[in-house]
Amino acid sequence: MAFSLISRVAVCSAILSAIFVWAASANEESSLARGSTDARIPPFMAAVKTRFARVHLRPEADSPEVGFLREGATVTVTECKPDCASPHGWALLGADGAIKLALLNPQPVEVPSALTAENLWYGRAGKSAIRILKQPRLDGPILARNQKNREMAFLPNVDLRARGWLERVEGGFVPARRVQMLTPSRFQGEAQPELPLAFVVRNMRATARVGLQRYDRVPVREINKNSVTTDRGPLTKKAVRVVTRHSPPPLLPTGAKWVFVDIGQQTLTAYQGETPVYATLISSGKDHDESETHPGLYRAEHKMDYSDMHGEPDEPYGVDRVPYVLYFHKNEALHGTYWHDHFGFPASHGCVNLSPADARWLFEWAPPRLPENWSTIDPKAAGLSSLWVLIKEKATM
Repeated sequence: MAFSLISRVAVCSAILSAIFVWAASANEESSLARGSTDARIPPFMAAVKTRFARVHLRPEADSPEVGFLREGATVTVTECKPDCASPHGWALLGADGAIKLALLNPQPVEVPSALTAENLWYGRAGKSAIRILKQPRLDGPILARNQKNREMAFLPNVDLRARGWLERVEGGFVPARRVQMLTPSRFQGEAQPELPLAFVVRNMRATARVGLQRYDRVPVREINKNSVTTDRGPLTKKAVRVVTRHSPPPLLPTGAKWVFVDIGQQTLTAYQGETPVYATLISSGKDHDESETHPGLYRAEHKMDYSDMHGEPDEPYGVDRVPYVLYFHKNEALHGTYWHDHFGFPASHGCVNLSPADARWLFEWAPPRLPENWSTIDPKAAGLSSLWVLIKEKATM
């Protein structure tokens, strides 16, 4: 399978790949050789002119890398070191970090409409391989071959689709007839939940009898061996997933933000200190070793606006622009999921799948703040606090 450089940012991985860093270094060295000729007086707006640009904690080449910016990202330069005319100078981005001036275009730029997870189209290429073409015509040059078992993100272009084509956000065109279009789940969890709380995950006679449907939620009055008693009557445990209250782990600072992921119940609860602020359904790893979501207490290691993800050779798959990503353990991350609507049941390759709305809520709530137009932030390198993630295989109810 052919991979773009950006797709190598993560293979469902918390470690930014060496190829990603090499690409950033090559872009930076090329730009530094050209130098910067347009000096401005701070503060001023500028745009990243290389494919990737690294943000450092301080204006020094050996300073820790705290984040990445993608080409076209706009930033506000608040100060220059030693000055804005130096070809080897640095642009300070307020208190967030510093970037080499040579990587920025200080000319005024027209910022295009932001491509967010909410305004893209999505589709799936099945087991039959398809080619990604450089132009929207069947006899056009090939950009990539043998794309199969892949979820793709497309630019929303009604006219192009009417002509039988779709344009990938990552580049290239595919025939629309070869793609199964996907509708992301509209499920959203419960803010400020009163616990215990039950989410309905199966349409059964027991739930229909009391007028409940899938993804409805009801307060729980009593938890029994095989059923739960709710305000709407008794429900079998097979039909629901129950969220219960839990205390923060002893290691957590007072008032810290953390999430409790209950693998047995397929739920996630967000807490600030001892107060639950959000509860929802998730899909964890499938029930075999290669796709397990590993129990433990973790810290979010990287926060990314999106990441392309790929499987191993023995289980190949590819997913474009997985949104709202919080890596917490090796290849495992909390992230948005646009390709299925099976929340409440295991369905992932080890990550914790959330609906798009839930993932966005969690991403915006979880520390640290992702500076405007940044793609990635490394909380540890930046000296910032991050989200605590507690994974339990089977919580006590």
